[in-house]
Amino acid sequence: MATTVRNGCKMSVLVMSAFVFMTTVFGGGWATGANSNVYFISQGGYLGLITPIVGMFLVSFVGWLTLEFARMSNVWNYGDFMHALYGTPVIKFIFDVIQIVCLPITAGALFATFAGTLSSSVGGNYYMWLAVFFVITLFSVMWGTKVVSRLAGFMGTIILILLITIFATVIANGSGNFSHIMAERTVYGSVGGAWWWGAVKFWMLSAGMCLSLLPAYEPMQTRRDTILTCTISYLFCLSFILIINFLVLAYSPESIQQTVPVLYAIQQMDQKWLQAIYVIVVCLAVITTGNGLTFGYTVRFMNFAAVKKWKARDSIKMCLLSAAQLIISLVVSLAGLTAIISKGYSYMSYLNSPLVAYGIPLFVTFKLIAAARKGKGAERGCLSGMSWGDWLGKS
Repeated sequence: MATTVRNGCKMSVLVMSAFVFMTTVFGGGWATGANSNVYFISQGGYLGLITPIVGMFLVSFVGWLTLEFARMSNVWNYGDFMHALYGTPVIKFIFDVIQIVCLPITAGALFATFAGTLSSSVGGNYYMWLAVFFVITLFSVMWGTKVVSRLAGFMGTIILILLITIFATVIANGSGNFSHIMAERTVYGSVGGAWWWGAVKFWMLSAGMCLSLLPAYEPMQTRRDTILTCTISYLFCLSFILIINFLVLAYSPESIQQTVPVLYAIQQMDQKWLQAIYVIVVCLAVITTGNGLTFGYTVRFMNFAAVKKWKARDSIKMCLLSAAQLIISLVVSLAGLTAIISKGYSYMSYLNSPLVAYGIPLFVTFKLIAAARKGKGAERGCLSGMSWGDWLGKS
């Protein structure tokens, strides 16, 4: 349990929790600039510096509602959360199926990004780097929430410093094209399309991350904890997104036609040391995402009835479950990064939208208002065990 001060968690704990969310969101897709291209720049042009403010806010709002309901219901994995929220095991089962299908797709992309980046930049066998990613992720997950959050904080800080270094260099070298795009109000698609992709669609396809990460957070003590954690998470994520969008925009439209837009931008400056920094950023981003997601899924799987019946220590169960996920993801990664991202992940994310992007704001808001009217207060665990009969009946 998190260390408490007066009636809440230490600020350091909340910042680490915010780093968990930020570093998990900021995976290979963001580090390469591919997500920046898909959601923002290829459609919005200069609006790629505006629409993320709204899109990331919507994702963070879902994140706050998720954390707040998890705290008040005292549920810290996505399966129990969905059961507590919707009041039926059916929704939990549907969401479990979606998540189980999503996991190897997402983690497979991480495997491919990590191994592809290092084999092309550092050298060495592609399969060797796949094995390295497997070992790093497995061992980091084994040590629990505190190690996951501290690793996220350490790596997130390094990523932030390195990205700012790249950002400052691009300002000095590529700001001319950027200034022209801003002055001309260049939009590569349409204004409506820019807002659809950069705000609404980004929110719909990214909000599911809020649930997957529940076990990686230190359990929140008070409403102040959840508000501060999600506010810091929002500022972290928005800063990273805007930096990446700027890097891609500075060398548009050529950069958005590239598989790795950020690398293209760095190559235009012809500074080898920046490319070395960029490789580190990509690797850290991929590791922290794999770390947070694998841990979140493993904790959920530990709560399956069949797993609880295993006559083995929890540490052994964690090891076997994590290893099984990573092995399946490793196999999936061999299908190709482009196919994984463009098809499987998008389809599963769309299925998540009604349950998470729409469902959580609707149902959690209703329950928080109902709880206040019933005088439940806002203490941790105050909503535990409440059925729909309790919610809809008279207090």
